[in-house]
Formats: sequence, C-alpha cells, structure tokens
Amino acid sequence: MNRYKVLWFDDKYEEYENDIDTAYQIGIELIGFKNAEEGLIELKNNYQEYDAVIVDGLFYDDSQQVGDPQATAFGKVAQTLRDLKLQGIIIPWFIYSGQPKFIKDKRDWIEVFRDTDFGDGKVYDKTDLKAFETLCDDIIEAASEINSTRIKHKYSNVFLLCNEAYLGTNLKRKLFEILGTVESEDDTLSTEDLFNPLRKVVETLITKMGDLNLLPKNIIESNGWITGSRLFISNLHNEYKHEQEFVPPIIAHTFHRLLDIIQDASHNEGNLKLNVDSYVSKNRSSYLYKSCVFQLLELMLWYKDLKDANPDLEKNKLLWKKLDTNEHDTNVFQGEIEQDANGNYHCGTNLFSYQTIHNKFELGTKVEITKTTRNTNERTKDFYQKFILEFRVL
Repeated sequence: MNRYKVLWFDDKYEEYENDIDTAYQIGIELIGFKNAEEGLIELKNNYQEYDAVIVDGLFYDDSQQVGDPQATAFGKVAQTLRDLKLQGIIIPWFIYSGQPKFIKDKRDWIEVFRDTDFGDGKVYDKTDLKAFETLCDDIIEAASEINSTRIKHKYSNVFLLCNEAYLGTNLKRKLFEILGTVESEDDTLSTEDLFNPLRKVVETLITKMGDLNLLPKNIIESNGWITGSRLFISNLHNEYKHEQEFVPPIIAHTFHRLLDIIQDASHNEGNLKLNVDSYVSKNRSSYLYKSCVFQLLELMLWYKDLKDANPDLEKNKLLWKKLDTNEHDTNVFQGEIEQDANGNYHCGTNLFSYQTIHNKFELGTKVEITKTTRNTNERTKDFYQKFILEFRVL
C-alpha cells in the first residue's frame, strides 16, 4: 500500500480519532497542528514530505492565542500554499470544516482561493458522515498526480534510509532533488552542476560506514579520505585488507568506478583523468548522470543490508585488519597509474616519483607495485602513505 502524509490544520483535530484511524487504515497519515504558526513552520521546512494539506475553516493563528479561533489563520495557510506554488512546489489542499460559513456562504476570499490553479481548495462538510471518506479518496487521487509523491512511492525502498538509523533525515531533500532530475523527461538536460550532490551522498555513506567500524576511522580522519575509503571498500588499500568478504565484488567495482566519475566531475581544473565536466558540457545528454544515480541507489540499498546484518560495532572490526608496515614493504599491490589535480602520479595511496612516470607512461597503465617505503614528504604524505620503490607494468 502506498502511504500518504497529510498536514492537517485544525484546532480540534485531536477530537477526530475515528477520522485519523480511518485515514491510517487506507494509507493516509494525518499530522495535526492547532495553529497556523507552528504548522507553517513544519510545512516550509519539510514540504517535500507532505502529499496534501487539510485546512479547517477556523483555527488559531499561533500557540499563544486563546478563545475563539480566527479566520485569519486560514488565509495565512492559503497564502503560504500560493507562495510554494510560485516556487514550483505543488501541494493539493482541501477545506474540512463544520462551520456553516465555510460550507454554504459565498465569501469572496474563500472563492478566490478555491478557484485558483495552485490548489484544490475543495470544501468538505464535517457534519456529513460520508464527507471524510470522500475527502480521503480525493486526497489520494490528487496527491498521486504530484511528481514528488510519485517519486516517493516509486523509490520508497531508498527513502527508507532517510532517517537517523541509516543515513540521516537531511538526506531526504537532497534525494528528492536528485531523483526529480532522473525522472525528468528532458534527455538534453544540462548536468554539469549535478554530480557534486552525488558525491555528498557518497561521503555521507562512507562516514556512516566509519561510525559502524565497517571502515577504519583512521582512513576517514586523514586527508585524502575519499580516495582511501574507495580503496578500502574495493579491498585495494595497501594498509588494510578484508579478513572476510563483506563487500561483494560487484559492489566494490561499482563503488570504485562511480567515485572515479563523480570525483572527476566535481573538479573542472587540474590534471583530470576523465574530464567529465568538459564532456557533459558539450554533450547535452543526461544518461551518464542518470547511470551514476542508479549506481548510487544500489550502493545505498547495499549499505542498508550491510548495516542490518552487522549491528555489533566491535565485531565489525574483525571484518578487516591493518597490515604490518615495515620500512620497506613488499606487499604486492596492483592498480593503474593515475594523476591527481596537483600533478602527483600515484597508484591508489602509493606515490610515484614524478620523473619516473612523466612522459614515460600513460595514465591508466596497469602496474604491479612490489616494493614501497613510507612517504615522509610533508606536502604529500597525508594523501599518499607509501612511496613506490619498485613496480612493473602488467
């Protein structure tokens, strides 16, 4: 069953337990507020979570108001919905009132809001026993036509991660923006500035893995932590090795390649290997971007399963180990020759001598590193822990 979240402005909403229960049984969660001030704060901060709004005819302006409710609160809600519509945020709204003035009278200011195209503004009579059932049906019908609701339902398994138990509530708005672009029918959409939000989501995912000890915190707390995390997850880090397979090979590959693209796309200068920013600025297609989004969604769902299966933080440390690091390390490491934005040639977290590679080997050349030593260069040691002494081309 699809779920719908509805904001309800009514100074006596708590008295309608039967309505609340009836709505919940058919998939509608009603979130009530007795006054416009507090309810509008919630609406403005979390509008992407709500599929519709119900407004009583008379309710309070703010939490300090006592006595008879005022009609001015209704106008404040209606105006806010109008303002959101002007920003491209469409939320269907409905009037559910027992006040005769709102049901029968042709008051001009109600008719103005009812006839505009920014909301429904339909009036449902609380004194009619069948009116609430009709209201619920109309809410579901109207909300199902809203793009944000369709996205929420289509990707409901991904939105389950947008809470503090997994990736945090702050991720929800960013995810709505990302998926809104994916669901766009414009296949010539400019995507130059859209890759950085993907990188932010990946950074959140990496940080959460560190909190669970599924990734060494020493890596996250060091400079070059994104690269280090990518190598660790891919089991290519020269200081850590997985003790057992807790990252499936396809996930390791996806993580590694996705970061290759979005890290490159987040920079538009320096020695870039892929030149993603230049490519997408010249080729008006959104397919590359969308492919990255779907890879990211797969990683997020994998993370959920990984967290659920590994709740014990101490046991999680047993999934990997830190390798002994001698002055001259002979652990074999395979990878590709890369160059960062500062011109440094490297393979993973291993640094080449600039003179050894420049104008002699092409970027992307596959190599096997057979001997390294600790990198003591103050400029680069936080990014590359080892300096390469011996290697061979594969």
